[in-house]
Amino acid sequence: MKAAFILLLVFLMILLLPFSAIADAESGFMMDQTYVSKTEGTIHYNLFVPDSYDGSKPYALHIALPGWEGLYFQGVGEDLRWEYLPYESSRYVDDLIVVSAQLNDWGMTSATQAVALTEYFLAEYNIDPAQVYITGYSGGGETLSRIMELRPDLYTAALFVSSQWDGDPAPLVKAKTPIYLFTAEHDSYYGSEPVRRAYQRIHDLYAGAGLSEEEIAGLLVMDIRSDAELDALREEHADQIGTAYATDYHGAGMLAAFDESVMNWVFRKAKGVQKTIDSPSDIRAYEEPGWSEELMMRKPPFPAETGNNTVLTAHADAHTEQALFLWEPGNMPSRTSYTSNAGGYYYDDPDFRPYVTTMPVPEGVPVKGAVLLCAGGAFQFRGDYTDTIPTAEKLNQLGFQCFIVDYRLHPYTQEEGALDQARAVRFVRKNADVYGIDPNKIAVMGYSAGGIQAGEMLLHYDGLVNGTALDASYVPDELDAISADAGADGMIYSFYGRLSVASKDVDALRAGNLPPTYFCYGTRDPFVREFEANIRRLQEAGVEVETLVLQGWPHGYGAEGGWVEPFAAWLEKVFNQ
Repeated sequence: MKAAFILLLVFLMILLLPFSAIADAESGFMMDQTYVSKTEGTIHYNLFVPDSYDGSKPYALHIALPGWEGLYFQGVGEDLRWEYLPYESSRYVDDLIVVSAQLNDWGMTSATQAVALTEYFLAEYNIDPAQVYITGYSGGGETLSRIMELRPDLYTAALFVSSQWDGDPAPLVKAKTPIYLFTAEHDSYYGSEPVRRAYQRIHDLYAGAGLSEEEIAGLLVMDIRSDAELDALREEHADQIGTAYATDYHGAGMLAAFDESVMNWVFRKAKGVQKTIDSPSDIRAYEEPGWSEELMMRKPPFPAETGNNTVLTAHADAHTEQALFLWEPGNMPSRTSYTSNAGGYYYDDPDFRPYVTTMPVPEGVPVKGAVLLCAGGAFQFRGDYTDTIPTAEKLNQLGFQCFIVDYRLHPYTQEEGALDQARAVRFVRKNADVYGIDPNKIAVMGYSAGGIQAGEMLLHYDGLVNGTALDASYVPDELDAISADAGADGMIYSFYGRLSVASKDVDALRAGNLPPTYFCYGTRDPFVREFEANIRRLQEAGVEVETLVLQGWPHGYGAEGGWVEPFAAWLEKVFNQ
């Protein structure tokens, strides 16, 4: 009888093992590790170190701060039982060490312990200090806000989920540590108002420090999800989460871990670099003959420094390629003061003048219309030789006069670049007779950031909007009397919105009076959900949309993938409607 009782007891103990203990072997986490700090005492954490780590090269670091359910007094491994961020981050960063901290509160004690734990790993492991990420959910978000008050400089980027901001945001703003604020509209514990207040406080501090809206957007995002959006995300990942958070929109904030647009924004940043998916090192995830980083970064020839070298003064020539400055000397609308490129941080020097390069249709090819192309590059560079030029060569053969727009990049704003695009459209429309086109058959298009740039123009700077909209000192000229409207738009792995985040504002999209828009993207692109959300909102706004999805293709394929011919056929159909 006693033996049978013992066997039953053992069986029950196995059944009652916490999920985390079972998950240990499956997940690779080493459970209940401790660091004894001289000043902060014993700190408990669970640790994932890739098998490939041997200390010979630096790895990235992710510090994950759990909510109340994952604190240490709840039980070893409860953080890994309830939360997904410690598991999902490794999908976005190669060579990543993950530390899931099991602290004891959500106040300053845990904040100082988390800082001490971060410093310990920086000292004892070979960690790349440019890739140290931190996430906090619920109570862990409160702790994260206090960490941003103490040592924001330690971290590359932060993800703040379903929480409230308890710390002083001023040190965060001074350090310019990027932070993504994510919550449910109807968070059942906090509501969404604390996140709105936190966003406004941080935004106002940045604005008070003189940062532009575009610069702020690169450092601060507020993402408040509706019940329907979270329900869709939950349904999509039902096989991974089961019935967890089925009706709880506080816990549903954890679904941020499964949203690639959120995770990419956070985990693809590196200090000193806006490391988005279309940075030179990431844009090609596959081998392509002839592609190289040098080719990606190459700039087309600049216009001549003297003579009739601007779109206002030059005589357009439909038989010869021309490179023309978009603005007259001393009369380029701007609100950004850019005077030094110390260290070569920016792609263009302060004396850069945006320009357009014409690529005419070959002799004997019937002309069907015009297309202005904007290359991608995360507003950090322009990939003309991988994006726009190869595409223009194909479109030329199909009857489209092409114009490559080399617009302003950081530190300039998206709005200033939109004026560059609008100026180029006016030049083409002014010379429609020269190029043999109907002035209503002019399209704009762009890749990644270039598409966002084209979209910015169509939303806010087309028609007769001129440079005075941004710069009161700008003096309008005869080109400003010509409309910058476009008859079609091509979004090639891009969307209407800001860098990494598509617009989901139906009213704003409707107010933009947008032309028919063609979307092309691959199923392996990390921004698929952003494309899809943007398309849905455009359709709700009454915008005509055509979509081509490339199975198995990533972000940044340029003119490859076989999309140019279908796009050209669509353009011809739209132009002839």
